[in-house]
Amino acid sequence: MFSVIVPLFAQALTLTLAESTEVRARLEEEEEGDQPAHLDAYTAPSATLSLNDSRTAYALSYTPSFSLFDIGGEPSSSLLHAAYARAGSRFGLTSVGLEQAFVYGITNPRLAFAPYSPEEPEQGPSDDGTPGSDRPDLPGEPGTGAPEDGRAQGESVPFNEDLRVGAATTTLSLSHSLTRRWNLTESASYKYSTGFGDSQETYPTQQGADAGAAVTYGLSRYDSVGTSLSGSAYYTDPLETSTTQLKRRSLLAVLQFSWSRAWAEDFSMSLGVGATYTRTDEGDRLISEALVVGIGPAGSMTVDYSWGDGAARYTAVGTVGTAPFVDRYTGIVDPRLFWSASLARTAQRLTLTAALSGVQSTDPDSVTPLSTATGTLTADYQASDEFLLRAGISASTRVEISEEAVQDGNRPPPPLYFGFVGFTYTLRPINL
Repeated sequence: MFSVIVPLFAQALTLTLAESTEVRARLEEEEEGDQPAHLDAYTAPSATLSLNDSRTAYALSYTPSFSLFDIGGEPSSSLLHAAYARAGSRFGLTSVGLEQAFVYGITNPRLAFAPYSPEEPEQGPSDDGTPGSDRPDLPGEPGTGAPEDGRAQGESVPFNEDLRVGAATTTLSLSHSLTRRWNLTESASYKYSTGFGDSQETYPTQQGADAGAAVTYGLSRYDSVGTSLSGSAYYTDPLETSTTQLKRRSLLAVLQFSWSRAWAEDFSMSLGVGATYTRTDEGDRLISEALVVGIGPAGSMTVDYSWGDGAARYTAVGTVGTAPFVDRYTGIVDPRLFWSASLARTAQRLTLTAALSGVQSTDPDSVTPLSTATGTLTADYQASDEFLLRAGISASTRVEISEEAVQDGNRPPPPLYFGFVGFTYTLRPINL
């Protein structure tokens, strides 16, 4: 035992402390047609312990985030606790990692400053082909209850409501350098999330598993190709208003082929094509099933180009692709197109960025249709190595495409407009 403990603490143990704070003015249309301004504030301190050596790395972090909405009006607040642990090691040409993440607290899906929503995947699937993210699924904006889906009709979806939620994700990942040209990665994860108390009526228990593998081959110094295969299964508990009281099962399978090329030192592009199978059922009743095979954005395509000189540097990035996602509130699989484009200019310590992104349901018969768009202009000033200032404006809109859903009283929320200013302060790592 002593021989194990001594090498462990002989490694470099560091503590990193950080603080991120933001204040924003929010403008949104009310039911009466007015657009009053609201003042919100957000702060999130964090602490991270790291233990590293040449072959192993361990990390443990805790981040509470506190939000205060409508300051000076009818204020409300939310508090989320997030904990994260990771252990990684390298054995020759093989690397292994184990991650565990937890989230618990109260959040407002519509007004949250930095929500993670599986319904709005600007980045698409992960590198190994598994959909979604290793982070726990926090509430995004709720989807609409689908007509004739076994749940109560005309139900009013609370787009602006405090929810008490909890989530956990466990992920195991492996990476192998088989040869100089061949690489193989695998991953498997288990996710569990639920609402508590009255929140469970809107945010039911959902659990599921993802598994995937990807192999890449370097054709040349500039080109590489890859193949990935992934599968997922999710189970969503019925809402109290369900007429069947049966769990919903969602199945996903994705096969993807990709090609990447570095055309120049500052210009790279990747293209993916593939096939996706999705199915959602409730007992013996089939809710939705789809098989999508295509060339084009069946997978993803990314273009990254940088230019400029020492005085100013520009970077343009564009991404488009498709991926299936399980609606967190209904448990139904919805194939979606995601896209984003950004242009950044960096001159010394100042970076100016303009970005557009969005998500669109691609199945015209989808029972959980979604269309979103977000535009942001930001200015980041790195005052020092530890201190970053940030300011900008943002606009976002969300549209429920289904006319039946709108007729049932589930109207989409109005657009949101933000003006924000904030800072991030990160202390230099403290050696312990």
